[in-house]
Amino acid sequence: MDKNYENELHQSRELLLGNNFFSTGILTVPANKKIMEGTILQTASGKFTVSTAAAGEVGLCVAVDNVVNASDTAIDVAVRVCIAGPVNSELLLLGSAKATAAQADLLRTYSIVPVKVNQCGSVDNY
Repeated sequence: MDKNYENELHQSRELLLGNNFFSTGILTVPANKKIMEGTILQTASGKFTVSTAAAGEVGLCVAVDNVVNASDTAIDVAVRVCIAGPVNSELLLLGSAKATAAQADLLRTYSIVPVKVNQCGSVDNY
């Protein structure tokens, strides 16, 4: 066989699938809330906020870390977000619910490509 190919292995719980692009900014985190990795964010008034609809919202991106606000007031936190590249569609959240395939596909407008990752098997070396 004289054809070259590349085989990439990804865990089914891995959000970023390689060749991603990032940006930084300020995320407004509501009081006593946890923003999970994979949450779809939008840009509003120069800050990131949690997207609740995706359709019609501007500047969609994806949170790459968990952010926790344990205080009783909203806070602004510096964060890094994914602005382009492939992401695991099974880990995307819209608000606090899992994003549907149609909602995840809206990210393609912003060069974020949702990809379904299947766990084919795992090895335990214990």
